[in-house]
Amino acid sequence: MLVVLVLAAGCGVKTAAQRPVRTLEDGRLSIDPAPVTLADLAAQSERAPRAALLRLWFSIQWWDEPAILGAYVPAVVETVGASRVLRAWKLRRGLVIGSRPRGFETTRRGEIAVVTFGRESRTSAPAQESATMLLERGGWRILHDTMLVEALAADAAGGLAASRRLRDLAARVGARRPR
Repeated sequence: MLVVLVLAAGCGVKTAAQRPVRTLEDGRLSIDPAPVTLADLAAQSERAPRAALLRLWFSIQWWDEPAILGAYVPAVVETVGASRVLRAWKLRRGLVIGSRPRGFETTRRGEIAVVTFGRESRTSAPAQESATMLLERGGWRILHDTMLVEALAADAAGGLAASRRLRDLAARVGARRPR
């Protein structure tokens, strides 16, 4: 077995990580993208709102429950419920593993930032996502994101009501913030 692996390695066989990712005509990727890495996280400025989104993506890919919950404003977890947030992401984890965020654009007003980005994968056309971020003492946290809202709504066990509560919370917090 070892001989076969050594021979394959020496014969120019490329692993998925070594093959170039191309974008096909329909916007899908040619192969599954590599997961978000620690190096990707280290390359981000901690002061950039998108860094918090990449940390969430990383935490979902590698399933770090405390980090997933910690990515959100505490009121989100309190409003929706920690177990429901984790269940929603567990249901959508395959989507996160099989895709990668790209093309971050940030609009910031004081303590609030809206980050939009594309989500690319091999299995589906690109999707636009967004997150409303809130700057707190510990850094940027997520107040509202389209992927969690969709994941909550897809959860038949009361997720639609939780999704609505999350949208209502984001609207209330946003309205209270000075512009």
